[in-house]
Amino acid sequence: MLDAEKDKAFRASANEAANFFNQGHKTTAKDLACNVLDQFLNDEDMEVKDCKVLDMLCVILENTNGYVHSLAAFRRIAQLNNVAPFENGFYFFRSLEMSEDGAQLSDFQPKLSPDQLGRQIMIACIPKSGSTFLFNTLSIATRFERRKLCLNYSNEENLLYPPFMERSACADTVAQEHLRASPQNIALIQAYSTTTVVLVRNIFDSLISMRDMLLKPETGSTTTFFTNELAAMDEETQLDATIDKWAHWQLEFYASWVRVLSANRVSGYVLTYEQLIENKASSIIDIAKCVDVPLTHEQAEQAIIQTEGDAYLSRINQGISGRGTELMNQRQIDKIKSMVRYYPDIDFTPLGL
Repeated sequence: MLDAEKDKAFRASANEAANFFNQGHKTTAKDLACNVLDQFLNDEDMEVKDCKVLDMLCVILENTNGYVHSLAAFRRIAQLNNVAPFENGFYFFRSLEMSEDGAQLSDFQPKLSPDQLGRQIMIACIPKSGSTFLFNTLSIATRFERRKLCLNYSNEENLLYPPFMERSACADTVAQEHLRASPQNIALIQAYSTTTVVLVRNIFDSLISMRDMLLKPETGSTTTFFTNELAAMDEETQLDATIDKWAHWQLEFYASWVRVLSANRVSGYVLTYEQLIENKASSIIDIAKCVDVPLTHEQAEQAIIQTEGDAYLSRINQGISGRGTELMNQRQIDKIKSMVRYYPDIDFTPLGL
């Protein structure tokens, strides 16, 4: 418990910041809120009852771009309540992202130390990019456990699920997920020191393969809400529907990862389907090297042979380069190409644009 003098000063200073904020003097309010936290936040005598004041200061800082201090306050609030900081939810993740600070393992597992972590590989991939082949071949070659780390795989956006990450934390694992570089996903990848391989493919070819998958009842039914009607459409309309649903998603996916990788917020790199298929063994060796697993060319080839010998493990269907532009009409091709104008800072060459 803060002694009487400290407690009085803490609350009076916080109330002063709140008064200035309520009067519209945001810069002064931010400065005062930051000063309060600098002075009192790490005082070992703070208690749970002080969290209400800290919450009030967080509101001020969230509305005045004081994210570095609000992040520190959220972490302290969690510590005082004996929970993980991520349980503060949206506001914690926003402070984490806007402060440009990296997530810490303690943000999700306060009782686990970084030296207890296993080695983690994440294949962040667009659909129909050879990811299942890569996922299974890497697991065989490295002997890492295969894991799925999202709660569900359906029409919703894939988000990493903290309890699944927690269960996998101490094992050497490889995961395959169709996920964008959202704040929650990036925080978890940072916290668990995950090496990320961003797997992409020529967008025209991948969209054709996506249309083919959507037409299969066993795989397409949970991917969109129009799948049941797709088979009754003519081919042009089928492709229009697939483009409208997935082309922007692929561009968003790629742009999100390029920005994160360029800012060195996660460890990893972009790999294309075309590079993977042309140099399978080298691709496997390079990824394994990132997690300190030395592989010989022979070991990589043996893993590839094992995967390719099992249709379920490989799942590379036609995989024909150039099929997309052959089956799409010029209007559809031009529509996809026009979408890149929304991302002027991104080079979409790896997607064939």
